[in-house]
Amino acid sequence: MSTYPVLFPHRAVFQVGDDFAVMVDFQGGAVVTAEDDGSYLAHGLQPGGVSGEGSTLIEACNALRESISVVVVDLAREATGPEDFERSMKEFFDSADAWAMDAFEK
Repeated sequence: MSTYPVLFPHRAVFQVGDDFAVMVDFQGGAVVTAEDDGSYLAHGLQPGGVSGEGSTLIEACNALRESISVVVVDLAREATGPEDFERSMKEFFDSADAWAMDAFEK
């Protein structure tokens, strides 16, 4: 299995409800693996716990970005206020995937 370390910028604005918008801007990282079936799987580095799959490396990275976006919107909808949202976002973006971190370093 081939692995590729990838760094990418991610900036997006999400409308959550009628009076709440969120802008996310960060430098992301992933380890993309070429699977035996010809697909690619992007494993989130930090934040960990998210992934994306595609028929090309780029598609897998874009799917990972979409997975991150889904989590951000979910956290925003679940937040009881701005401080709660900020705490949840910090926890999410501070999370790391140990396997991906090790694979990235190698």
